[in-house]
Amino acid sequence: DENLDIVTSHLEKVAFNDRKDLEFTISDFDVTYDEDIFLVINESYRDKKAKKNIEKFQVHAYKKAKGYNKEIVNIDFEGKEVINCEMLMTANNTLNLVGFYSSVNKRGKANWKLKGIYSSTIDMASNTVTNLKFNVFDFDTKVKLIGERRAKKDKDIPPYYATHSLIEKEDGGLIFLAEYRQAIIGRSSGIGIGGIGISFTPITFITNEIIVTSLNPDGSVQWSNVIAKDQKASFTTMSIG
Repeated sequence: DENLDIVTSHLEKVAFNDRKDLEFTISDFDVTYDEDIFLVINESYRDKKAKKNIEKFQVHAYKKAKGYNKEIVNIDFEGKEVINCEMLMTANNTLNLVGFYSSVNKRGKANWKLKGIYSSTIDMASNTVTNLKFNVFDFDTKVKLIGERRAKKDKDIPPYYATHSLIEKEDGGLIFLAEYRQAIIGRSSGIGIGGIGISFTPITFITNEIIVTSLNPDGSVQWSNVIAKDQKASFTTMSIG
């Protein structure tokens, strides 16, 4: 609170058996003006026997009016893989989730390239999913991101775009911003001084173009565009030992 005292706390231990195709992510979190807490949980794995991808996409809600007891809202779908998520609480107690998704191949394995943008709304008064829509990238947007030749072959977008912002529009729709982000770690080189090894590693951070997407209130795409930019920052780390 304003006095930096703990209002609520929650600890949950979950058994975890590590495996190559298991993904677990806290995709986003938010604390509203009403002091409610929301977490977006994304867990996925491949069921080898059923040859399908199991996707668990949930909102964990901790509401002040209900004593911060945990409530779970399941967002159910099949044949797709959620890549990331941006969350925003808007008018009428509506929680908006927007992000990129990937397709799943015939063997039930996620392709991990961006197929398009999904949009979901949840009425948090009743914890009901009121809308879920998957929008495939249009041809013009693909041309700006991967070139005309690859766009004509209907290639998907590389998974280097991170969610940046989600803005509410006057008509109840949303503006979704996503930025190209990549970190490249170079090969380390080292020297020895007085019997002590010193290594240097170059790292380059890249933040390029921004995808701007305007969504209608029903979650469909109104328009999409790309803001072109090219930004790089490089530095070298040093380690001893």
